[in-house]
Amino acid sequence: MYLRTVRVKKQDKVLEYVQLAHSHRDPLTRKPSVKILYNLGRADRLDMDALRRLVRSISRFLEPGLLLNSKRAQSATSDPWNKGFRSQNTGKTRKA
Repeated sequence: MYLRTVRVKKQDKVLEYVQLAHSHRDPLTRKPSVKILYNLGRADRLDMDALRRLVRSISRFLEPGLLLNSKRAQSATSDPWNKGFRSQNTGKTRKA
Protein backbone atom coordinates (compact mmCIF):
# COMPACT_ATOMS: atom_id res chain seq x y z
CA MET A 1 0.00 0.00 0.00
CA TYR A 2 1.10 3.52 -0.64
CA LEU A 3 -0.18 7.08 -0.92
CA ARG A 4 -0.39 8.50 -4.39
CA THR A 5 -1.44 11.78 -5.91
CA VAL A 6 -3.67 12.24 -8.93
CA ARG A 7 -4.04 15.47 -10.87
CA VAL A 8 -7.43 16.32 -12.32
CA LYS A 9 -8.05 19.24 -14.65
CA LYS A 10 -11.26 21.10 -13.77
CA GLN A 11 -12.10 24.11 -15.88
CA ASP A 12 -8.95 26.25 -15.72
CA LYS A 13 -7.53 24.66 -12.53
CA VAL A 14 -5.48 21.55 -11.92
CA LEU A 15 -6.51 19.91 -8.64
CA GLU A 16 -4.45 17.30 -6.84
CA TYR A 17 -6.08 14.47 -4.88
CA VAL A 18 -4.41 12.05 -2.44
CA GLN A 19 -5.39 8.37 -2.43
CA LEU A 20 -4.43 5.27 -0.49
CA ALA A 21 -3.74 2.64 -3.15
CA HIS A 22 -2.65 -0.97 -3.46
CA SER A 23 -0.94 -2.56 -6.47
CA HIS A 24 -1.61 -6.15 -7.39
CA ARG A 25 -1.28 -8.43 -10.38
CA ASP A 26 -4.46 -9.74 -11.99
CA PRO A 27 -4.28 -13.56 -11.88
CA LEU A 28 -6.01 -13.99 -15.26
CA THR A 29 -4.38 -11.28 -17.37
CA ARG A 30 -1.08 -11.28 -15.41
CA LYS A 31 -1.06 -7.49 -15.72
CA PRO A 32 -0.52 -5.16 -12.76
CA SER A 33 -3.39 -2.97 -11.65
CA VAL A 34 -4.05 -0.48 -8.90
CA LYS A 35 -6.95 -0.65 -6.48
CA ILE A 36 -7.90 2.59 -4.72
CA LEU A 37 -8.60 1.72 -1.08
CA TYR A 38 -9.49 5.18 0.15
CA ASN A 39 -9.70 8.70 -1.24
CA LEU A 40 -8.23 11.15 1.26
CA GLY A 41 -9.44 14.19 -0.65
CA ARG A 42 -7.85 17.25 -2.14
CA ALA A 43 -4.20 17.75 -1.31
CA ASP A 44 -4.70 21.39 -0.36
CA ARG A 45 -7.46 20.46 2.13
CA LEU A 46 -5.86 17.46 3.88
CA ASP A 47 -6.29 17.18 7.62
CA MET A 48 -2.65 16.71 8.63
CA ASP A 49 -3.55 15.91 12.25
CA ALA A 50 -5.78 13.06 11.04
CA LEU A 51 -2.93 11.71 8.90
CA ARG A 52 -0.56 11.84 11.87
CA ARG A 53 -3.10 9.89 13.96
CA LEU A 54 -3.38 7.32 11.18
CA VAL A 55 0.40 6.92 11.03
CA ARG A 56 0.55 6.45 14.81
CA SER A 57 -2.29 3.92 14.67
CA ILE A 58 -0.65 1.89 11.90
CA SER A 59 2.74 2.02 13.62
CA ARG A 60 1.29 0.09 16.59
CA PHE A 61 1.55 -3.02 14.42
CA LEU A 62 5.22 -2.44 13.58
CA GLU A 63 8.29 -3.20 15.63
CA PRO A 64 8.64 -0.70 18.50
CA GLY A 65 10.32 2.48 17.32
CA LEU A 66 10.67 1.32 13.72
CA LEU A 67 8.77 4.20 12.15
CA LEU A 68 8.16 6.95 14.67
CA ASN A 69 11.77 7.27 15.82
CA SER A 70 13.22 7.58 12.33
CA LYS A 71 14.17 11.05 11.12
CA ARG A 72 12.53 10.44 7.76
CA ALA A 73 9.20 9.60 9.43
CA GLN A 74 9.33 12.75 11.53
CA SER A 75 10.00 14.95 8.50
CA ALA A 76 7.39 13.11 6.43
CA THR A 77 4.65 13.69 9.00
CA SER A 78 5.52 17.36 9.32
CA ASP A 79 5.24 18.10 5.59
CA PRO A 80 3.60 15.64 3.17
CA TRP A 81 5.03 17.36 0.08
CA ASN A 82 8.70 16.74 0.95
CA LYS A 83 8.64 13.31 -0.72
CA GLY A 84 7.65 11.69 2.57
CA PHE A 85 5.17 9.51 0.70
CA ARG A 86 5.28 7.71 -2.60
CA SER A 87 3.70 9.55 -5.48
CA GLN A 88 2.43 7.79 -8.57
CA ASN A 89 1.91 11.03 -10.43
CA THR A 90 3.14 10.78 -14.00
CA GLY A 91 2.58 14.44 -14.73
CA LYS A 92 -0.49 13.65 -16.81
CA THR A 93 -3.83 15.26 -16.04
CA ARG A 94 -7.27 13.97 -16.77
CA LYS A 95 -10.45 15.91 -17.29
CA ALA A 96 -13.23 15.58 -14.75
